[in-house]
Amino acid sequence: MKYFNFVFFLLFIFESVTGQVSGSEFCGEGTYFNESTQLCEVSPLVADFDMSGCVDIPDLLEFLVFFGECEFQSEWSCGSPVSFNGYAYSTVQIGDQCWFAENLRSTHFATGDTLATTLGLAGWNQLDIPACQGPGEDFFQCPTCTGGEFELYGRYYNHAAIDDLRNICPVGWHPPTVTQWNDFVAAVGNDIDELRVGEDWSCSEPALNTTGFGARPGSVFGTWIGGSEWVGSSGGDYAMFGTTGSSPWDAAFWIGCNWMGQEGLSPTNAYNVRCVKGVDDDPTGCTDDAFLEYDPEAIFDDGSCATCVHPEMDGYVYQTVLIDGKCWFAENLRTTVYRDGEAIPSAPNNESWTASTSGNADYMAIYGQDEGPCTENVSSADGCDPEVAFSLFGGLYNYYTVSTYKLCPTNYHVPSEAEWLSMKEFVETSTGLPVGQALKSTSGWSPGGNGFEPNGSDAVGFAALPGGNKDSFGEYSSAGVVGWWWTATPIFGPLPFASHFQIASNFDVLTGGGVSRNRGLSVRCVSSDY
Repeated sequence: MKYFNFVFFLLFIFESVTGQVSGSEFCGEGTYFNESTQLCEVSPLVADFDMSGCVDIPDLLEFLVFFGECEFQSEWSCGSPVSFNGYAYSTVQIGDQCWFAENLRSTHFATGDTLATTLGLAGWNQLDIPACQGPGEDFFQCPTCTGGEFELYGRYYNHAAIDDLRNICPVGWHPPTVTQWNDFVAAVGNDIDELRVGEDWSCSEPALNTTGFGARPGSVFGTWIGGSEWVGSSGGDYAMFGTTGSSPWDAAFWIGCNWMGQEGLSPTNAYNVRCVKGVDDDPTGCTDDAFLEYDPEAIFDDGSCATCVHPEMDGYVYQTVLIDGKCWFAENLRTTVYRDGEAIPSAPNNESWTASTSGNADYMAIYGQDEGPCTENVSSADGCDPEVAFSLFGGLYNYYTVSTYKLCPTNYHVPSEAEWLSMKEFVETSTGLPVGQALKSTSGWSPGGNGFEPNGSDAVGFAALPGGNKDSFGEYSSAGVVGWWWTATPIFGPLPFASHFQIASNFDVLTGGGVSRNRGLSVRCVSSDY
């Protein structure tokens, strides 16, 4: 009997492998017997539970046996924790917005990129490097710290980090805008005591924290005394939170003992950050008002910004060009006033111009103006005629006008060294041309004496012109053959220098480096992301 069963088993295996079976009783699990082909086949129908070759009532009954056995997770709601870079943040709803109920402490963007944490003083003052610090980290002086401050206050973030499109908050969250802070104020009214928490406050009224927002008097991390200072280490009377979409000079929201609102301090400062999101989906659109497509209701940028606005300042409308997602001036700045309407002074004499480095005096000049010696290489006109030079090349500004952060029109700023280098890389990659040739205008450049074609192709519409410079001693030179432009980036060292870029008529390169801050150079403005 056992022998007969064994032989039958071998026969079954052979016929199954070859497909020569005589009926459905020999088909294995997960297959059915196809009468047409006389083979055991896998059903092509996903819902064919009984492998009959068709989907019918028995399949529905088989499905209903399992119906309702899944355990569904409930949707996330405000008040539940949010995990980001290894830490779970508590949240609280205030008005129609959901806020972090504690300060951000991450060292990473939502993209996974790392923020700088060990810059030192010189690096921190570069302004365009996204960075953060915690109490006692790097050069963060905190003489009264006892070790528990980080758990209470988290980290402090500079404006470059807060405004970076890579987002220092989790996906779906972001640093608050001025509008969202205003909505926050409208929701809580004047009940400031109900926002504050902890015993570190020096206010006369107790910290009640009935809102659950949990504001602590972290104050601000600043670099204004030749080193650094954390006011929170000896303060206790205010908290300052970073704001995105605003000027670096107005980038903080202040909660004090008796007052709260927008506050402006130096762009080198760093603030605590509270991430926020709308309880409903935040609207998307063009968030940069340097573009015609700007949507003031949009919270998240959807990439629809495309057409640069032509900004006006001091009665003059500037031509602009879109390069790598930013609006650049397509001509040199020529304003005689700052953004706030204050007049930009002219140096009364060469001695005052030269001495501007000792007093940080902000001066502008027009090529050929005043007593400075003047040489020029403009082939089409008298470049030392101030009226002609101003018409062709705009104004010349020392670095102290740049460092006021109000030299360009609203929504524009003097580009940093990093922004110039990013633009340079984009132009070289997108055009396949030497960057100097691609940036130079098609006319207006005089030969440089080596037989090199002085004019460029103006491939991206930047229209660079050779406006020359006014040197540290007040002498005007190189108009017609060299264009010089400031960046917003200072250079820290034994001499008061700042970064610049230049293009010469006899080369197709864009070169840069440090020059004395009391030189007069041209300026191009670029649209701000804030």
